[in-house]
Amino acid sequence: MAQKDFKDFVDKNHLLDIVHKNVTFTWMNRHIGFTEIVERLDQFLVVGVWLAQNLTLESTILPLIGSDHFPICFTVSLGHSEGGHHFRFESMWLRVPDLHDLIAEWWNEPVLGNNSRLLKINKKLKYIKIKIKEWILKLRVVEELEDLSNSIIKSGMNEVLFQRENSLKSKLNEILWHEEIDRRQKAKEIWLKDGD
Repeated sequence: MAQKDFKDFVDKNHLLDIVHKNVTFTWMNRHIGFTEIVERLDQFLVVGVWLAQNLTLESTILPLIGSDHFPICFTVSLGHSEGGHHFRFESMWLRVPDLHDLIAEWWNEPVLGNNSRLLKINKKLKYIKIKIKEWILKLRVVEELEDLSNSIIKSGMNEVLFQRENSLKSKLNEILWHEEIDRRQKAKEIWLKDGD
């Protein structure tokens, strides 16, 4: 299947990628230094409504043994994962100018299915929780990239900084890719609902 056909299939069926919780890549060429190449080739795709359920979906990269592809483990469990962190509102978020608009935008997203009002509110709150966590992760990655860039400017590039920069850029690209898929899915849902 061609890459474009696969991407079209994923978009058409509203499939979402479960981000690996411990590593951002699943394949490496086993080189050291500037010739090292790492890519995220393997992934788990799920139907978007799974995220609205009371399920914990985790994709974990397992140790590399005898191959250039890391094995991955997909775990589905009911409720929150053991040892998981509870969502807590941080008052400093109120100082971020666009957060109010983002939360309003996320709240106004349509809820799929014929649900009671209480269930719709529950789904919206879970969705906003997911979106805020993604937003925080993006902010942290951008801040780390800025700090790393300042370190490179001050002391020059070295192997450790190079690898850290590639890892952070990979994380940021993955976050931006998820945002793009989310935007496309919203546009398709609006088009299907309202037409041209």
